[in-house]
Amino acid sequence: KAVRVAQDVAKASNWGNPYSLVDHTIRHAADFGLKSNDVAGYAKASNQFISNASAGLKQGSTRYDSFAGTGKNAGKTYFFDTKTSTYGIKNADGTTATAYKPKGGDPVKAQNYWNNKKKNGG
Repeated sequence: KAVRVAQDVAKASNWGNPYSLVDHTIRHAADFGLKSNDVAGYAKASNQFISNASAGLKQGSTRYDSFAGTGKNAGKTYFFDTKTSTYGIKNADGTTATAYKPKGGDPVKAQNYWNNKKKNGG
């Protein structure tokens, strides 16, 4: 049943891989103030983060940073919000892959995590 729910939510919410959605919800929902079983809430929060970061960058906001993945991550776009220490990935097809606060959202550790991802192309 959980897989069917995840598949339905993924399809309705522009999430890339329904199987990863369950795992990512369990691991990252708390980063958005959600319960670890709130698949729909986590998908919505992740999509909102990707959308806000994309819009912010288009508007020239210095709050967000992004880079295009390289190598095996080519086609993916990576985003980081320096104000909230939130990180997210958009797949090549435009669907959401994930969003979370690396290193528990610690600003310095999350920034270092981001810098390392950026240096290595994803």
